[in-house]
Amino acid sequence: MRRLIEHDDASGIQAAVAEKLRRIISFLQDMEKQDETPDRAELEAHQLTGDRKGTWSLFVTKNWD
Repeated sequence: MRRLIEHDDASGIQAAVAEKLRRIISFLQDMEKQDETPDRAELEAHQLTGDRKGTWSLFVTKNWD
């Protein structure tokens, strides 16, 4: 992840996931406030519940077999 963020180097990341990670990273870097709602559908964002209420999660991919 560090190589992807700092150098746009996706080596070690599955090609099918790299572009979505780039979009997520771009969104997070462009946020003006920490509590900004990620309302873009392609991020598949959802709020967590329970003791994590108020925390957002962004779906990257399903588990790989």
